[in-house]
Amino acid sequence: MAGELVFLTHPDPAVTARLGSALDAAGYKVLAATSQEGLLTHLRGGRALLPDVVLLGLGADGGAPLLRRLRDNPLTRDIPVLLLAGVGAGDPARALHLGLTRKVEAPWPADAVLAAVAEAAQRAAETRRGASVLAGSLALLALPDLLQTLEGSRRTGVLLLRDGERRAVVWISAGQVIDAETHEGLRGEDAVVDLFGWRDASFEMSFGAVDVPRRIETSTTGLLLEAARRQDEAERDGRRPTFAALEDPPPAPPLALLAAHRALTLLNVATAYAANHASPSLLEAALVEARTALLAEHPALGEFIVAPGGQVALGGATREVHEPLVAATAAWLKRLFARLERAFPGRFALSRLALLSEAVHGDLESLGFYKELGLHPASTEHA
Repeated sequence: MAGELVFLTHPDPAVTARLGSALDAAGYKVLAATSQEGLLTHLRGGRALLPDVVLLGLGADGGAPLLRRLRDNPLTRDIPVLLLAGVGAGDPARALHLGLTRKVEAPWPADAVLAAVAEAAQRAAETRRGASVLAGSLALLALPDLLQTLEGSRRTGVLLLRDGERRAVVWISAGQVIDAETHEGLRGEDAVVDLFGWRDASFEMSFGAVDVPRRIETSTTGLLLEAARRQDEAERDGRRPTFAALEDPPPAPPLALLAAHRALTLLNVATAYAANHASPSLLEAALVEARTALLAEHPALGEFIVAPGGQVALGGATREVHEPLVAATAAWLKRLFARLERAFPGRFALSRLALLSEAVHGDLESLGFYKELGLHPASTEHA
């Protein structure tokens, strides 16, 4: 099967490179790392970037961190994990107990690995097609993490939530929330934002076609950011002295939130411009390749999701302080523009990016984006 995403990790870089190349040549998308930490970045908190198959070479930890992360989340516990078993690795019996699907013995010939991956991906797809209901508790899987994961896997269906006497329903199409209602009469975006306060509710997701008018145009990422903004605003209101005679000026958004907004502005302005020259599949591949190459140095890139066609979104309310996020975004854009400039000479100078983002020039300069990109205010005038 072509196009599935494979997570590949092995402590030996030569093994990672050899198998990664074979998988890539066979048409799979590959996210490779010599340690599990790089891949865990995408799964923390129910990350939306979910693999179809995991190839795991055991280190001293016996594969426990990655396996536990997969098996503890009801949305990832059925992802097949193939053990690259060999002499001197961690304890395979312990790893198998934790939930490995099968073993591939050393020296892991490419044809045997490809056959195992294809079989595992096929079985996983059949399992997903057969699954009609997913149930759990928001105490174990928070609503933002649940929605992010459904967005990343582009699932469609109806999400029912119960919290004591309270009830709510959320309609989801291709991973995007399109409408919601609560028992108190809240609808649309207001209903979804209210649900982020339901900490202990149970949920039941029934997969299948939905046929309701779209009331919510905001993306899942946008809903998360709006919920974070309202929560921050409510906390500020709660601290306001009752004797204040004058209205406080509107508070500035937290730096991390503003940096996340402006990072998405830069990235999507860049991809919208690039889409005029490169096909959606080429643009998506260039974005993923650039991010994969930089992930070890800039783990903040794990906060982002590359959607089909090359659009970029955040996996949720960013966990990064703004400096690492700014540095990671700038490094990603520089690498992307360098590659596109080689393919389309004269069209992808970074100075052009400054011109395209002129509308938010003040924020980009104050947050340090232009400094990290090697641009100056004059860049917007002479691009």
